[in-house]
Amino acid sequence: MALLLHPVEFPAVLLNTSTGEVESEFHAYVQPQEHPILSAFCTELTGITQTQVEAAIPLHICLSRFGRWLQELQVKTGLVFPNHPRTSAPSAASQKLCTFLTWSDWDLGVCLQYECRRKQIHKPDVLNSWIDLRSTYRVGGCLPSCLPAFLPSCLPAFLPSFLSFFVLALLYFTVCLFQLFYDRKPRGLNGALQDLGIQFAGREHSGLDDARNTAGLAARMMRDGCVMKVTRSLTR
Repeated sequence: MALLLHPVEFPAVLLNTSTGEVESEFHAYVQPQEHPILSAFCTELTGITQTQVEAAIPLHICLSRFGRWLQELQVKTGLVFPNHPRTSAPSAASQKLCTFLTWSDWDLGVCLQYECRRKQIHKPDVLNSWIDLRSTYRVGGCLPSCLPAFLPSCLPAFLPSFLSFFVLALLYFTVCLFQLFYDRKPRGLNGALQDLGIQFAGREHSGLDDARNTAGLAARMMRDGCVMKVTRSLTR
């Protein structure tokens, strides 16, 4: 028996990595067209009601509105997506590099990708690459903020400068290699937040609340020294 999983909610938030604040939000409910009646399980899990999806919009309209939201942000804030240059790009000084970040590869790599292929819906190309925060949570390189000041002081004074640099680089590498960032497998988004002493704000599995909390977790990880890098790109 084939199981069709339709996206019924499409949320996104814009995180300013300098301030750790959410600066803009996009949210829409998506109408499930083949199976328009929500299951009791879906409503209980997400809090989305039948009334909300009946008033929702089809996926292609949602993606069109989402694309316009992105364009408005690009004009307003100077956002630039890697490998997707704009025809009227802002000056280099005002450009702000931006990419997508999700908790796991499911949303963009499986659910949305499958639905768009199945229905032959065009989605913005910028949605083809992202950072998987779940995998980054454990394996992303981390360097505690105290180490840059501490490490030079622990090296013998008689070492030549080039050797000191080599030892310092080796120590940096060793720290990053063995720390594996938080070095623990997260027990879901809420579990990852709890491990850091952060309380989940809102309702779990509500798309917009999940997006806000994912952004909050990413901000905390970057404060702790995590270097964010794109982990997945879809091949055409």
